[in-house]
Amino acid sequence: MKIDVSRGCSEPGAELPFSWKMRAYLDKELSVLVDPSPRFQRKYDLEYTICIWMRTKTGIESNEIDGPGVRRKAKNLEFALLLPFDVILRADDGPRCALRFLFDGIRPLNT
Repeated sequence: MKIDVSRGCSEPGAELPFSWKMRAYLDKELSVLVDPSPRFQRKYDLEYTICIWMRTKTGIESNEIDGPGVRRKAKNLEFALLLPFDVILRADDGPRCALRFLFDGIRPLNT
C-alpha cells in the first residue's frame, strides 16, 4: 500500500516548513511502515493509495481529519489532515511537534 503526503492549502500565514524532499521521504518511509488492516483489505484492494492532504489551521487544539474521499478510477483514498498551527507555533520544537501531529493523524487512517 502506498501513502502520499501532499501539502494542501493552509490558512494564509500558517505554513509549515516541509519541503517537497521531506514529503517524498515521508511517502517512502510511511509506505513501508504501514500494513493495511484487514478491514481496509476487505473494502479496497491493495493498489489503492492513501493520499493525505496536510494543511494547517489556526484556532484548533488538535488534529481534524476530513475524509475519506474515494476516487475509484484513480484508486485513491483522500484525506485532509488539518494540523493545529497555533499549538505547533507555541512549541519549543515546532517541526518535531508538527511531525508528531502528522503521525498521530495518520495512525487512525489505517483502521
